[in-house]
Amino acid sequence: MSRAENGRRQDLQKLPLRTRRQSKSKGSSRQQIRSDSEHVLESKSFEDYYRAQELLSPEEFPLFLETLRRPLPSVFRVTEVGRLRDVVVDTLEQYPQPVDGSPPLNRVSWYDNGHAYKTTASRKEIRNDENLSKLHRFLVSNHRIGAISRLEEELLVANDADLKRCWMLIHHLKRYACPALGAISRLEEVSMVPVSLLDLKLGHSVLDMCASPGSKTAQIIDLVSESDGYSESLLVANDADLKRCWMLIHHLKRYSCPALLITNHNGESFPDVVKFDRILVDVPCTGDGTLRKAPDLWRRWNPEVSFAYHRLQVAIAWRAVQLLKPGGRLVYSTCSFNPLEDEAVVCEILRRSKRMLKLVDVSSSIPGLKRRPGLVNWKVKNCSPNGTWFESFDEVPPNRQRRITKSMLPPAEREEFESLRRCLRLFPQDQDTGGFFIAVLEAVGEVVGEGGTLTEETEAPANADVELEIPDPPQMRTKADVLYGGGKLISQDPLVSFREKVDEHVIQSIVKMYSLPMDFVLDGLLYRASEIGQPRKLYHANKAVVDILPKALNEHNAGDESALRIVFAGVRIMEHSLREGAPSDYRLCTEGIHLIYSLLGNQKVSLESEDYARLLSQRTLPLDNFGDPKANDEVRECHQGTVAFQKKGASNKEAVVSLKGAVKLTPLIQREMLVAIRESLGISVEEKEPDGSLTVFEADETRTSAQGK
Repeated sequence: MSRAENGRRQDLQKLPLRTRRQSKSKGSSRQQIRSDSEHVLESKSFEDYYRAQELLSPEEFPLFLETLRRPLPSVFRVTEVGRLRDVVVDTLEQYPQPVDGSPPLNRVSWYDNGHAYKTTASRKEIRNDENLSKLHRFLVSNHRIGAISRLEEELLVANDADLKRCWMLIHHLKRYACPALGAISRLEEVSMVPVSLLDLKLGHSVLDMCASPGSKTAQIIDLVSESDGYSESLLVANDADLKRCWMLIHHLKRYSCPALLITNHNGESFPDVVKFDRILVDVPCTGDGTLRKAPDLWRRWNPEVSFAYHRLQVAIAWRAVQLLKPGGRLVYSTCSFNPLEDEAVVCEILRRSKRMLKLVDVSSSIPGLKRRPGLVNWKVKNCSPNGTWFESFDEVPPNRQRRITKSMLPPAEREEFESLRRCLRLFPQDQDTGGFFIAVLEAVGEVVGEGGTLTEETEAPANADVELEIPDPPQMRTKADVLYGGGKLISQDPLVSFREKVDEHVIQSIVKMYSLPMDFVLDGLLYRASEIGQPRKLYHANKAVVDILPKALNEHNAGDESALRIVFAGVRIMEHSLREGAPSDYRLCTEGIHLIYSLLGNQKVSLESEDYARLLSQRTLPLDNFGDPKANDEVRECHQGTVAFQKKGASNKEAVVSLKGAVKLTPLIQREMLVAIRESLGISVEEKEPDGSLTVFEADETRTSAQGK
């Protein structure tokens, strides 16, 4: 469930039952439009509200409604910094287009920051085809054993209505859709627009204020990372809900980004510990732009819900403005058509900024994207029984002014805010998408002024109930915690460097075995403070993240509102593993080897393409089995323990870790990743386990100790 949908559901539950049922017109003789799944695909209050707002011309409005009643196409994006990017793109580009009239697979035409694909096959088409339905069930069962992500099942099945072509594409792509690989991510087409308008550069400090579930954050990682996956930027992904933060970790740690920091704060009270070059504010909203993928919203749509969201959105957006560097860029976005959540919010933060903020004209950005200008006139509906409309705050009765605030109405000085036309409105009928609103703002100078806290009458819907106190993890073992790795917050058990907490034995053993630079070991390797003396895992984060870590909330500064509540940081580089004959008790981890491969002085070997394929094609490989004698000599000189292997001429992303025992090498690669790499290299593996599955080594400590000797 998306962040907006989750917030919307909770907010609707807070409304009285009478109000929640208001969208059902009593005594209406008009037959309701329903889909096969029995969702009501119409709402008289929705139609009346937006006709009155004059979002579109009377002639175009029926097409708008008709498009909203159709299922949303499936869209997915290829991770550009992933090690499997080239093979996934090649597979998709070579996919034969159907000739029988079934839905094709096409590139998203306007997206030029990478590779994104789109197909119009719907869930209904999948369910109505007996063979495809069987295939869908097969993929669901594979998801349950961890072989494929449920988010990707539908796009894999829906690429073609022909079963034979479906199987061919699934055969290639199911290896890359596993969550652990991070090669493909599913999202709405319009959701890629806000990040595309951030104008990101390498080295930027970036804040994703409302980051969950993480698809936009993943897109940002692509744009702030070098081709080898390293990044000197700072990327803070924040969410107000701790359970959604665990989900963020689950989704984003697969990208192994050393610039990533995940925090848990209400957006409107995010601590002012650093100023950012770029801020994405994709706020919680009523979400009626997502009606195509969430048709149950038709019957529950109510304009009054936007009153509560408006206050929250203003508070979050204004706080983001205060965290922006002079000259920095902020992108504000919602998946709502409602001007109370869109132009009214932008207008209010422009007013508060006292000309220190301006709307950027992005009309020439993203050629090929069809967009409409923002509104400069709108109205607020009085949701009392008489249903009157207000066009200015002077018309609002005193008894309604606590509910309908001045910031919800258009400004009296209309000419001063003509720049609202620079906002972008994306309508579903223009490019067969969902609905979206985007505003791009730039800080002319340092913004100071009114605070960003919520007013006392604000009914904060789902985003304002998270307390700042640090919870006790044993009391938080909810389903989300278990699924998404809930554990100790970094705020509870900080990451520290060896320079802060010196451990001579560990330092010397790592330097002796891997010949890493001493400065990197002291400052670049991090571990949990509770593990002083024998850290279980060692992490790496770039300098920008390391500089932020001392500002984390902890038991010593629990009352400090300027301290960051950090949930996650760092990429796992090494972990403790006792090994007879090894100078160090720490072994390398494949997930972070690309970040330190070039720094290794020992325990690394460059292989010819044939030898690289030979290493990965077998469960274990006897020593001295490479075709290149020099490679055999280098392996022989390595200590027992983990060794990093790289294909000559390839980037660090291709580096893998193997365990060297007394007589053989064993790849330490997650099952799904190893299968995907083998597929990308065209390796056919004949060896089978007794149950018929491929023999692929999985890097857990028990099997490592048993099989590496």
